[in-house]
Amino acid sequence: WMLRSCQPRSKGWDEREPILIPKLRPVENHILAELDLEDAETEGGWRAERVCQIAKRMLELCKVRVSCVPGYHVTDLTDPELMPFIGPNHMWSAVHVEDGWLLVDFSEAINSATSKATFREPEDFIRTHFPLMVRWQLLRAQTPQTLNNFWTTAQQTSRSKAKAL
Repeated sequence: WMLRSCQPRSKGWDEREPILIPKLRPVENHILAELDLEDAETEGGWRAERVCQIAKRMLELCKVRVSCVPGYHVTDLTDPELMPFIGPNHMWSAVHVEDGWLLVDFSEAINSATSKATFREPEDFIRTHFPLMVRWQLLRAQTPQTLNNFWTTAQQTSRSKAKAL
């Protein structure tokens, strides 16, 4: 539903642009009006936070347990030298399915227009997403990742991709 009902981010990167397609805008307005998402830099909260909250509300209506997970997110566009100075900049979902939790980045899936970005193993997810709460790392046989290790790995990955170009 989220992939069909949301519009990808425009090239202008306006954090305030609507999430849902025009005919569903009243639903978006209703959900977001119930929440306190005011942010100093973006009225109404960051786009990823709003996507997460809309997905959370829709899943809760279907009686699915879900939690919004704030944290750090790096992409190919993230400057490796600035990485350690970035504050929490993203939000994704933890969805309870059967007997476990799945990490789902609806915002990333909407922008990439594929479900590949959505469902990833925690060991892969932690390479680009670092939750503020350790419990949402969901790593099975590993000790929890530290923020310092996350930044170091992200910087190395970013530098090796730059050298490959």
